[in-house]
Amino acid sequence: RARHNRNARRLKPAGSQADPTDSRHHKDTHLSRHALLGLIATIALVAGCSAPTVTVEPYPVASSAVAPCQQLVASLPGHLLDQGRRDLTADQGSEQVAAVWGDPVITLRCGWQVSDIDTWDPTVLTVNGVAWHWRELTGGYEFYWTDGRISVDVSVPAAYAPQTNVLTELAPYISALATL
Repeated sequence: RARHNRNARRLKPAGSQADPTDSRHHKDTHLSRHALLGLIATIALVAGCSAPTVTVEPYPVASSAVAPCQQLVASLPGHLLDQGRRDLTADQGSEQVAAVWGDPVITLRCGWQVSDIDTWDPTVLTVNGVAWHWRELTGGYEFYWTDGRISVDVSVPAAYAPQTNVLTELAPYISALATL
């Protein structure tokens, strides 16, 4: 007596097509719907648990630097050192020329003018062709780049040691900024 295996696939003659009314052929569709519903639920959960916005104190930016800084900030990556980019509060325009990632916060300020550069370490740190001035802060480092027209300041907390890895990831963006 022949046994029938319910799980065995039935062979169809070459050229024949599946019967669209046969519910057995729509399992993938149901799976896709379930996967889609799971994805929507996950997105809603993540959106509801997203990090609060960050405020970057307003700072003066030369009018000639605003457009290049806005271009830089718009081009920056969504992740830096595997830390997600965070939203900035609208505070006198600084959200257009600054960017932040992670918690603790890595802060990039474009157009920031350092007035006390002579107190920084005199050694210039060159990372992927970009020369940075630097100084140690309590709990991290601050890096400063300028080409004489535009400047960028990056503060990196100690939690991201070695902090120079941030400069490696930012180098292509800063190099592009220097060509504007």
